[in-house]
Amino acid sequence: MTATTAARDAVPAARLQRRRLRSRVGSLLALALTVAAVVGLGCGLLAASALAGQDSIRAALPDPTTPEGWLQVQTRPADDRQAQQDAAEAVIAAALGDTVEVEAVTLGETGSDLERVAWRITPATSELTPQSVQRLADGLERLPDQFRSSPAAQNGSIATGSLTPAVAGIAAATRATAAILPVPIALLGALGWFAALQLARLLGMSRAGETRLLQARGLARGQRAGLAALDALLVTVAGALVGLVVAGAVLAVLWGDAGIAGLAGTWPTVVAGGALLAATIAAGQFVASTAPTRAAAGRMARAASPALTVLLLAVAAVLVWQAATTPGTSWDSWSVAVTMLAPTVGVAALAVAALAAFGPVAAFAARRAARGRGLSPAYPIRQVARRVPAFSVGVVLVVIAMAGATLAGAYGATWSTATTQSQRLAAGAPLRASVDPVTPAALEQATALGPAAPAYTASVVTGEVGASLIAVPADLLPAVLPDLPALAASLATTLADDLRGPMLPDEATGVRLTGTIAGDPDAAAAATALAWVMDAAGTPASIPLVLETQDRTFTATGELPGGIGPWRLTAVEVARGNAYPWDRVAFMDLRIVAVTGASEADLGITPVSAATVHPPNAADGAAVRSALVWSAAGTDAPRVPAVITESLAEQLALAPGDDLDLRVDGGGRHFAAVVADVVPALPGIGSGSGVFASLPTLVEAGTPLEPADVAPSPPLPGEVWAVGDATALAEALDAPVTVPDDPAQAVAGELAELWRVAAIGGAALTGVALVALLWSLTRRRGGEVLVLRTLGLAPRAIARLRTIESGMVVLLSVVLGVAGGLGLAALLIPRLAARTMPGEQATPALAVDPMPVVLAALVLLTAFAIAAAGMTAVVRVQGATTRVEEAAP
Repeated sequence: MTATTAARDAVPAARLQRRRLRSRVGSLLALALTVAAVVGLGCGLLAASALAGQDSIRAALPDPTTPEGWLQVQTRPADDRQAQQDAAEAVIAAALGDTVEVEAVTLGETGSDLERVAWRITPATSELTPQSVQRLADGLERLPDQFRSSPAAQNGSIATGSLTPAVAGIAAATRATAAILPVPIALLGALGWFAALQLARLLGMSRAGETRLLQARGLARGQRAGLAALDALLVTVAGALVGLVVAGAVLAVLWGDAGIAGLAGTWPTVVAGGALLAATIAAGQFVASTAPTRAAAGRMARAASPALTVLLLAVAAVLVWQAATTPGTSWDSWSVAVTMLAPTVGVAALAVAALAAFGPVAAFAARRAARGRGLSPAYPIRQVARRVPAFSVGVVLVVIAMAGATLAGAYGATWSTATTQSQRLAAGAPLRASVDPVTPAALEQATALGPAAPAYTASVVTGEVGASLIAVPADLLPAVLPDLPALAASLATTLADDLRGPMLPDEATGVRLTGTIAGDPDAAAAATALAWVMDAAGTPASIPLVLETQDRTFTATGELPGGIGPWRLTAVEVARGNAYPWDRVAFMDLRIVAVTGASEADLGITPVSAATVHPPNAADGAAVRSALVWSAAGTDAPRVPAVITESLAEQLALAPGDDLDLRVDGGGRHFAAVVADVVPALPGIGSGSGVFASLPTLVEAGTPLEPADVAPSPPLPGEVWAVGDATALAEALDAPVTVPDDPAQAVAGELAELWRVAAIGGAALTGVALVALLWSLTRRRGGEVLVLRTLGLAPRAIARLRTIESGMVVLLSVVLGVAGGLGLAALLIPRLAARTMPGEQATPALAVDPMPVVLAALVLLTAFAIAAAGMTAVVRVQGATTRVEEAAP
């Protein structure tokens, strides 16, 4: 064949292709819109999820100026400081790479035995991505052990700060979100593929006459396949370009150049998805144009055969069971695969099951309707029952769309509810006011506005593990934790106070210490004393006792502060006067009583027999500036009951009944505790390493009656936990009031919105396919219009019957899709939501947001309205012409 001959042959082929395209513009446009929606939404959501995930990670990271925002490793200084610095930088870089910023600091007095060198580590926010945050979490977990065994550590090391649990929660949420992220996109892709397949088949069936004519004129099978492939390629390329342009414009508005770059990074998905859609469109059109009757009547009947239905339901049941029973912390390949496949296969099984039930339900409804005398609804229901294969495509599409929208609504509401509960747990009380220290008078002001309690918080070290310590009066926990009733009641019972200090009489106005005093008269007269008391809530307060001496006796009296009684005595302390630091003063024959007006009330306590405060040149060589003469803790104070998190228990291999020694980070205070219980998470702490105790017990234990150069003082609360109005509380206390959030929840929040967008997009795809399906079915039933016209029905009445007929199919499919989606959601969604929320104490309860379901239904209703208008127009044209094929209803 010469080039001229080939060119002549190409001209008719190109003209034929153009005419083929122009003759089916509506069907091709529907296919192009479907491709545009699938490619644009799918790739746009993939790119947006990655960008939103990176933004949410950065936003979720704790403030680096707070203990939650850094990890600090410290050790003794080495002789070769530079070598130690190099070794520290090497071990940190090996564990964390470029995901952190490191600051070297010196602690303690230089040259003293208390000097320490430390490296404070904070996340490098500009370098963190959903991929690198997991490396940061793993590295932070390993770093303390690796640093301790490196040349940088001198005689051991300790790690402080709470960055590790915060990043671990963010990483876990990121990992879970990445595993669940493909689910809504997979549902959208499956729906889009099925819609494209059915639209391609409709296009092929509409070209059946054209195909027979071309076959009669000698067009070979390969040439027909080439024409179908070219149609599919043109439609796919045009639709994909439109979808990518729209997605790129949206991403550019939201993220600028980063949005465009993110969309460009999805090119493998574009190529693979475009190839699959092009092949689907080409094959579906070609097969349907060759055997339109078999394509229309047999395809969905085969899909809904009993054997396939049972098999698909069995596979879906296994996947759902695995997804519902897989531990939330397990993210191996099988767990990820099950998490991704269970919802997708489950929705497919719902569609097939609905299709299998659609025929019997339609037949039953037709038999019931046949008993009536009217044409409607008997005739429309009968037509639906007769044409189940023709309507099966619409049933499957609507069921998938509505089930997906129901899953989206269930996931969003369940996640939101569980997130709120988790945030309440991590925050502690609804209101937390920073008042340092909390006084009984301040607590009284807060209590006047609503339930309130003092809270002591501190970063502590146990062994070489850092943790958070919170102490709140046990009996006030149910009142100040109204959103956590079960946990508050459990903690109140476990940490119930067993206090030793005597209760002051209700009429008491103060405390008095009496006895004899020895030493230089001037030094004795300058000595001081104070008493520690607790109010009804357990808030500690000091009472200066005014000391009066006469000969060798003294009386020291102080008034109770403002606050809410009854009051309890905790400790009494004596000290040397600052004007006489080198003189010895001895206190003997001591007695402690409560002042009740003009009289005294015995408290039934026995102070020490004698207490001496003396300078460093004393016989024992130790300076005693102040001393306790009585303490509720005594010399054999019991260990404080404490509830710890599972995270801390795992790190230290602790169980209920084990001893736990706590040291306040950066201070010299120690607490001796005993593990009373181990729980997944604690109020104000969450699931990280934490300890919870009752404040009154901790206050009493904070003043042990032991020899020391300075008398110990009880821990002073620095926060008020309250319920009520934040503004009123801030004004009453003149202090900031905050409710901190759990940072891990911000990372998983994007998934709920993604699922909603995918659900609405799926409904739009279904709407396009539904319009094309109903129009095509109406055109193929022209003979039926002629018969009904001969029976006396006007075109308007016929169109109304068609609308009722199609409306019943759509309505039944919507009901089946929502009902099946609710059942699948009850089995899957609570576990999926829990997997994105580290630290949840239990699987969240199912909740459903109706908005995605309503929006999806509105989209389908709009599509049906458009289809109904088109059907009416077609029926009117068919009723006005006699050029129709013979047919009978």
